[in-house]
Amino acid sequence: MKQLYNEADAIITKPSEVTISESLYKKIPIFVYHALPGQQEINLRYLKNLGLVFHLENWRTKSNLEEQILFILDCEQHRSVLEKQFNTYHQQLSKL
Repeated sequence: MKQLYNEADAIITKPSEVTISESLYKKIPIFVYHALPGQQEINLRYLKNLGLVFHLENWRTKSNLEEQILFILDCEQHRSVLEKQFNTYHQQLSKL
């Protein structure tokens, strides 16, 4: 798994604890397509508030999902903001 995370440009997932933790640790952009009721919804709200994930809302109805993801990954502004958010998150963790 470590090798897969090292080679990933981004990850498309539900906000489960292990996948999200690994992706945050590696500073991999995270695209969330769905959250199950309960803990995953809580995780999604928390991560969105911190600016650590991109929520692909209405993912089932959008035919250009790949274009949306590539637009975000190719956008310098999105990458810069995400890098700042990752760094802030890691700094807060190091204080614990």
